[in-house]
Amino acid sequence: MTTSTPTPSARTPSPKKKVTLRLDRDVVAFFKQGGKGFQTRINQVLRAYMEAQQRR
Repeated sequence: MTTSTPTPSARTPSPKKKVTLRLDRDVVAFFKQGGKGFQTRINQVLRAYMEAQQRR
């Protein structure tokens, strides 16, 4: 029997809110290095930070 881990989109509240966010150029470049899906990766990092803060 195999178990699957829920994908980030499966646990992310929907719908997403469109916002304008100013980030340092090097931060954006770092996330874009990973290719397509850089906004999703930024969202995942922000979510992990938020959840860590909520556990404090």
